[in-house]
Amino acid sequence: MPIRVENLTFAYMKKSPLEREALRGIDLEIADGSFVGIIGRTGSGKSTLIQHFNGLLMPTAGTVTVDGVSTAGGGLRELRRKVGLVFQFPEYQLFEETVFKDIAYGIARRGYGEEEVRARVLRAADAVGIPESLLQKSPFELSGGQKRRVAIAGVVVMEPKYLVMDEPGSGLDPVGRDEIFAHVSRLHSELGVCVILVSHNMEDIARHARRVLVIDDGRIVMDGPPEHVFARVAELERAGLRPPDIQFLFRRLKELFPQIDCNVLNAAQAADELEKCLRPRKLPCSPPSAPVPASESAPVSESAPVSESAPVPESAPVSESAPVPESASESAPVPAPESAAGEGGAP
Repeated sequence: MPIRVENLTFAYMKKSPLEREALRGIDLEIADGSFVGIIGRTGSGKSTLIQHFNGLLMPTAGTVTVDGVSTAGGGLRELRRKVGLVFQFPEYQLFEETVFKDIAYGIARRGYGEEEVRARVLRAADAVGIPESLLQKSPFELSGGQKRRVAIAGVVVMEPKYLVMDEPGSGLDPVGRDEIFAHVSRLHSELGVCVILVSHNMEDIARHARRVLVIDDGRIVMDGPPEHVFARVAELERAGLRPPDIQFLFRRLKELFPQIDCNVLNAAQAADELEKCLRPRKLPCSPPSAPVPASESAPVSESAPVSESAPVPESAPVSESAPVPESASESAPVPAPESAAGEGGAP
């Protein structure tokens, strides 16, 4: 069953001079096994919304249900096993002596046997790309990207049905961010985990999410596939956002190549579209003409003009005699004119 949100309203510091309404009349349904991206400017209500999914915050008005069970109806322990929440910079929560103990912390107190704990820790570590050789090291000896994967493994070890992540790539270099998302995508595709991703990085959302929610001023203002949402540039700009940079590039390219599709979302789509656009076009060839039977062919007239394929220059008239080679013309004696013999007397 899905996560269902109905008319959700939430206010911070209720009934105080500093009361602020963060969510206003949210209606939303997130299906099992989906990959949903949530975007919005700072302070729009993204993080407030996702904290309702596992009961960290309770609605001021409206309801939130997970698999048919209301978050306000108790049973929060089971709810938080189903909905794993990874906060921004989760590596700050690491505290145990070893990576193994940190990953196992959430299940070690749930009555599982030692073998079951070890098996689940190994599965969670493998799911996020942590080699077994690191499990006995201190988490504080690891790189930033490795620490974050350990923190995510501490949530994955609970085997949640829904994995909610708040800026999982924040503060990481491009390689570390790509590694994190590669493992998150694997959890989604291979294990069927529903992923709900909050991010300010439009490229990450466009590359991985299959559905995008845009939140502005506590309300959902857009909801749909990424190619449709990111095509509505004017509305995104009113919400304080902008599409992925690659779309701006392709909108400029469309001025040069009107046939190009500018609704590309990642480098792979861009490469395919450029290849289609710039691929040399084959010129149409006229079909070969049918041969004309000899009996029907017209006789060639002697007065037919010289073929264009072998033009004869006007300054060199055609002679009936064979052409004289240059070597022959140089060695042959030049005959004296006839008039010279008559004027010089008898021989």
